[in-house]
Amino acid sequence: MPRLVVDCGPDPGLALAALRLGAKGVALDAGPARPRLAALAATLGAEVVELVPPWLDLPDDAAAARRALARFIGMDRGPPSR
Repeated sequence: MPRLVVDCGPDPGLALAALRLGAKGVALDAGPARPRLAALAATLGAEVVELVPPWLDLPDDAAAARRALARFIGMDRGPPSR
């Protein structure tokens, strides 16, 4: 599974946009577009996956979203100590 997965919920258009922008993993609810998007993702070296914990639901506020993402991926801990 890719390290970072974009949760697109039921929106195949959002999944397509994420793939076009270079996402290597998208989660998409089951639906008629899922098999076609999975085939397209494979041609781009990406995957359509099931969303499993842990996941991050970003807030609408951009600054709060950046802080939440930094905490989630561990960037808020500062440089490693030597």
